[in-house]
Amino acid sequence: MNILKTVLLWIAALVVVAFVIRRLRRRERLLLDGRFSPRFVRMLAVLIVWFGWRPDDAHAAPDPTCATLPAASLTSPTSPTFHPRRPAFDPATLVERDAILIKHHVDRLAEHRTATLFQLARDLASRRQPTPVELLTLIDLFRDADRRAVLHEAVIKALAEVGPPVFRPWMSKSAPPPGWRDTPDAPPGFRPALERALASVGSGTWESESTLNLEVVSGVSWHYRADPETLASLIRHGQRHRLELNAFTLGRLDIVTASADTPLVLKHPTLGTLTIPPGHVLTAWNAPTYLAEPAIQHLTSLVAAASKCDRPAQAALLQVLPAAHSAIRTSLTAPRATPGQPALRLLLTLFDE
Repeated sequence: MNILKTVLLWIAALVVVAFVIRRLRRRERLLLDGRFSPRFVRMLAVLIVWFGWRPDDAHAAPDPTCATLPAASLTSPTSPTFHPRRPAFDPATLVERDAILIKHHVDRLAEHRTATLFQLARDLASRRQPTPVELLTLIDLFRDADRRAVLHEAVIKALAEVGPPVFRPWMSKSAPPPGWRDTPDAPPGFRPALERALASVGSGTWESESTLNLEVVSGVSWHYRADPETLASLIRHGQRHRLELNAFTLGRLDIVTASADTPLVLKHPTLGTLTIPPGHVLTAWNAPTYLAEPAIQHLTSLVAAASKCDRPAQAALLQVLPAAHSAIRTSLTAPRATPGQPALRLLLTLFDE
């Protein structure tokens, strides 16, 4: 009786394996559900191996040598670069208790407060012509993210100077008193070291990674009676700076606004010109929508070459991530895997995080 049951199970497994391989070779989605016994599942695995079919036959295996990114050599702009200074960080506005400050920023709870605010900022930054209320909301979100990044970098630098915090758990057999929290004790000299660090640190990778070097070509006319909010400007650190005929670096927390009556024309060394219509805004999230057709074709060819593990193409994409992230996302949704997909995912990680 057991032999007959075993034979029937092998026949059933053979039928299921034939169905599975047929669906997978046609690149169709497949989901097996039901109450299969471990013995039957092992039969399926044995038959799949015996038939010699592997998932690698349907999808190209990623190349391990293509899982890292090459070093990129950034091109320097020809004209002087505009670098507005960050407003001074007042230590009096910080949390009074150093222990709470350390716990928040060592645990990275304050850098990404909630996923909802991050998603809201991405949604607003992707719009070409936001309303005045949406633009003010985006400015506040970017300013808050910049301040939190600066404070996090300052806390890390201060702790590296004065030593790690001391965590003291509740050591009594009785319950802790009401309101007690397991917070670390700040090391001696933490507050002076924090104030020194705030004067020198930046926002980390938010301003050093995924940037775009641009040069202003036209669209920056100015009149002393004009409203500053209607002129072409760069909004950084929550402050509005009037653009002139010079070069600047577009970061992930920057907003460029065109004037109300004149299109703003910007130039990139390899992507050509980007034309921002009157009343529109440019951010690192919506930069691909302002590219000309030759630039889009150039990025498409770079992404196609990078997906085949072309190192120079990956280095070129690394320099223009704010303009290329949309094309990279599109390539990663293709049904067929490519050897260079790990590197493309690393590129998107540099932009998204």
